[in-house]
Amino acid sequence: MTLQFTYEHGNRHKHAAIKLPVNLQNPRLYRFERVQGLVDTGAEMTIVDMSLAARLGLKRIREQKVATADASQPARHYPVYVATVVIGDVFHETIEVVGLKRRNPNEILIGRDVINTWYMEIWGPTQQGVIRREPPSA
Repeated sequence: MTLQFTYEHGNRHKHAAIKLPVNLQNPRLYRFERVQGLVDTGAEMTIVDMSLAARLGLKRIREQKVATADASQPARHYPVYVATVVIGDVFHETIEVVGLKRRNPNEILIGRDVINTWYMEIWGPTQQGVIRREPPSA
């Protein structure tokens, strides 16, 4: 179970950004959308745009106080939804995601709640990488 990827410098990012194709699904209604997932090691939880959550009809289960790292939005309570996140064959789980207003509503932030289930290797000079569910063999 591996996912190989390449990445490059984006126009909106100061540093190279790792973006992965993601299927975001409503686990109750079997609706899904294919979106870009920006790997964000600074995000504690996975973040989706509230309009995407509404389009998919994600179930709102509670609110959680969240502060954004760039202070683009005030620290306040935001809705938490249940969604199934599918990233290649390295992640397919139903998790809690936080709904925020995002600049790009079709891009989610993949937080440490997902990242911490992976073994990830990045080769900076070639801008390539691989994600595994199991540790690499020695």
